[in-house]
Formats: sequence, structure tokens, C-alpha cells
Amino acid sequence: MSTDTNLNVDPAELAKFSALAHRWWDPTSEFRPLHEINPLRLAHIEKLAGGLAGKRILDVGCGGGILAEAMAAKGAQVTGIDLADKPLKVAMLHKIETGSRVDYRLVSAEDLAAESPASFDVVTCMELLEHVPDPPSTVGACARLVKPGGRVFFSTINRNAKAFLFAIVGAEYVLNLLPKGTHEYARFIRPSELARACREAGLAVTDLTGMTYNPLTKAYSLGRDVDVNYMLGTVRAHVSKGARGMLYAAFDIGTGHPDFAAMREEFLDLYADNLCVDTRLFPGMMQLLDRLEADDIAWGVVTNKFERFARPLIDDLGLGKRAAVVIGGDTCPRAKPFPDPLLFAAAAMGVAPMNTLYVGDDERDVQAARAAGMPVVVAGYGYLGDGPPPSLWNSDGIVSSPAELEAWIAEAAR
Repeated sequence: MSTDTNLNVDPAELAKFSALAHRWWDPTSEFRPLHEINPLRLAHIEKLAGGLAGKRILDVGCGGGILAEAMAAKGAQVTGIDLADKPLKVAMLHKIETGSRVDYRLVSAEDLAAESPASFDVVTCMELLEHVPDPPSTVGACARLVKPGGRVFFSTINRNAKAFLFAIVGAEYVLNLLPKGTHEYARFIRPSELARACREAGLAVTDLTGMTYNPLTKAYSLGRDVDVNYMLGTVRAHVSKGARGMLYAAFDIGTGHPDFAAMREEFLDLYADNLCVDTRLFPGMMQLLDRLEADDIAWGVVTNKFERFARPLIDDLGLGKRAAVVIGGDTCPRAKPFPDPLLFAAAAMGVAPMNTLYVGDDERDVQAARAAGMPVVVAGYGYLGDGPPPSLWNSDGIVSSPAELEAWIAEAAR
């Protein structure tokens, strides 16, 4: 059950779908379009995800479970979440009838992202964004929930005159495919707007596919026409584990490959030439640093990135003179997960390790902090690696944003 008092939800939208929940699995009801498009979107997701069997999948806004059950039938380990209680109960009842293994939860994507970041191989969010007050918040939560290299799929409705004519006038008032009032034109989302929200959340757009309906044949199909309904496929970029992780993601080669050393040096040279191209702080981070400095709390950077990269990057971000220390992966004889760089940083700042909070986004960060005797918090909005989920890292907490980290620090200082 979600405990967030600031839920990204519209009560009127919940009531709208809750009133129809008992007809969710009736293929002749108002939900007929969902039943008819489900095989198309399922096949599309399965193809782009490289298969579903054996993967851990989250269906955000699962409703009565039509897509969730279909993915589970493909051999996936599926969790379905929604904030509408009645559709979710319908999904649970149908699960009992069919023997499906879907795990249904009444929780928001934002709350689950704070609880279990980087926990899923695939995240789907179908026909939900046009019904929530803050679509970018949902996109960001989906990005935090998927593992690095994992896929996130969205489907929604474009915003233009044709979409108004087809999705509202045609579908709701002429063809009666949907109940009147199902959609509000102002909430439709252009592909460019959704793509921008994805990029800001750290998702790279890999596919844009339209879905059309032929009223003569009464059939749906996928294609290039994104004027009305469309699906957007994305991948969470591989950005953890440095050059080693990038080379493995791009070329599928590890440290044992004969070309690894040469390719690593070539990659690092290219990286050095493009250090701060499109690099930016996470939203809210500058405000957090301002607050720390206003409260006379020193802060610094401890990274496994070599100093020759770390220092110029911090300088280019305008933080070089503000950081108390910048410790690279080659500053000390041993890098993280060993405690040496964290202890070196604490000593340089004149602060005891037990009074130094370390914030990281990789399991080795937690291991290093524990070995150094430091409290440690996981940045759930960070990159998080591709190993065990952060909930298993033995940290002192997981925060979902710099603002939440600020609140955590304030609470710990009391």
C-alpha cells in the first residue's frame, strides 16, 4: 500500500475506471479495444525486449491485468501496480481463476521506485500517462525502476487535431469504442514531449511506432503513423562501471578479450576530449549543494573515475572551488570498494568517518562506506549498476531525489 501523501494521481480518473472495473475482462465491453490491441503490443514489446521469458517485468498502471497476465504467460516474472483499488481487485480475482502468477500491488510507481530502484529488466506503462497529473514524474519513476540496459515501454496518444477527431470524437462519440469522457484532449502528449521527458530521466529512445484502427475492417495495426496512438520504446543507458562497463555494453567484450586494453585506452582518450558534452547535474542537486553550504556542511566527491577526468569535470560544472575534496580512483593505492579513498577524504576535510555521510549509487559504494565506518545512503535516482537491487546492499537508506536526500540529512542532524 502506498503511503505517499503527494501521489501523482487524479481521483476523478481513478473513479472513472473503477466504475467500469467489473467489466474489465469482458472482451465485448468498454474494454474491447484493450483486448484487441493486446496481442499487437505484447508481440511488439517481446520483440524489442529480446524475449520476455525469465525476465522480471513491471506493468505500471496495470488495471485489470490484461497485459500483465499475457506477459506472465510468456514466462516472465510480472509485477502489476495500480492506484485504482477496484480494477486491481478484479485483476487479483482473475489471477485466481486462470492460475496466473502475476504479483499485484496497490502502490504508485514513485513509491515503488524509492523502495526498489533498478529492480526490473522491463517496465511497461501502457495508456496511463494521459491520465496522470504529472507524466514526467511517472516517466522518471519508470526510469529508476528499470535496471541499466533494461527496456521501458510507453504508450499514449498524440496531441493534434487528428488525434482529437479520431481518439475522442470518433472513438467515443461515433464508433462508441470507448465510453464518453474517457480522454481529455489537453492531457494528450506529443511524441517530442514524451521523448524529452525520457531523455531527462536517463532513458534513450530506441523505437517510435504508431497504432492505427481501420473502422472498415475493424482491425488494429502497427506502423509509422503516430498521429494518434503510439508506442515509445526506450532503454536505460549503460553508464556504470566506467570504461569496462561501456565496452561490454557496446561491444560485448570483457577484460579477458585481447583487444580490451587497446579499446579501453581509445575510449578514455575520446572520453577526455568530450568530458562535459551534455553532462549536467541531476535535477535538484544544485539546490542541495547550496543548502549544505548555507548550513556550513562541507561536501566533496569520491569517485572511481581517474583524477585526470574527475577534476576537469567538476571544474567544468562550476563546482571546482566549492568542493572540499575531489578524490579519484587513482588518488589512493586502492579504489572503492576498499575504504581507502573515503578515509582519505574524511581526513582531508578534518571530519571523523562516523560523522561523514557517503552517498553512492553502486553496491561498491556501500561496501566502501561500511569498511570505512561511515553511514551510507543510496541515491536511488542514480545509475545503480546491474547487480543485486539496492534494497539488498545493506545501506542506511535509499533516497529517490536530491530533495529527499536533503530531508534525510536534516532528519539525521536532529
